[in-house]
Amino acid sequence: MDRSYVDNILSSRLDQYMLELKSDIKITETNLHEKVLERPGLAAKWGRYSYEEERYLKKMKDAFEKYQQSVAATLYNNKKSAIVNASSNTILMNKQVKDILKSDKTYLKFIDEISNQEDIIRFIGEAKQLMYSFGYDCKNAIEVMKLESI
Repeated sequence: MDRSYVDNILSSRLDQYMLELKSDIKITETNLHEKVLERPGLAAKWGRYSYEEERYLKKMKDAFEKYQQSVAATLYNNKKSAIVNASSNTILMNKQVKDILKSDKTYLKFIDEISNQEDIIRFIGEAKQLMYSFGYDCKNAIEVMKLESI
């Protein structure tokens, strides 16, 4: 089946995680014993990945928030002399900050990176779920092999 239409849609980090998961959960007759013994370590690895990626997302969101605040502070400082009525001007200033950010390349890059990071975290969550059931998959593979040897 041709899947060329999805080339370069996902981030390279997500592609790497997908390849690694594919390798981790691939069971064959020759590697079954090894996979049974590795399963706890594989689950711990994906748990660690989850924690690392969630922490990275938090750092990204913190940097994003600081960037938004710096743009707002710059706008407020530039218009400081124009502020007469703080309550009505604050609403106007917030709208201006949003308008500035919508066309700002750094802001748009932050949005894209955060979206990609959220995709990675969702994928790792799914990978962790697969790891939880991987023990059953190994057990079922062993049972199939027993049936075949009868």
